[in-house]
Amino acid sequence: MDTLRGSSIRISIDNASSQKSKYISGTVIYERHGNKLIVKLSEALQSGKMRSDVMLLTPQFKKERFIFDTPKTEIMINGTLISEDDEHQQPGIRGILSLN
Repeated sequence: MDTLRGSSIRISIDNASSQKSKYISGTVIYERHGNKLIVKLSEALQSGKMRSDVMLLTPQFKKERFIFDTPKTEIMINGTLISEDDEHQQPGIRGILSLN
């Protein structure tokens, strides 16, 4: 897949506090060099004092890229909540990213 922009994604959260918050979904709104995605989440998340529905995703392992060779490809990620103006960031989640 050449670009992930507009793709629906699903994240299985490793460090979820409850079963209800174990999965989140969203849409890729920006991709950079296969190693950074900005995602508009389907619902806002809270991390520390920050609440946002925009998240920066990076692969958990440095040499990994967001390349989905098969429909069942999963990539371990780190997610950081970011503000709409991109001035504030708050570490958020670890999890597994897959395409919907």
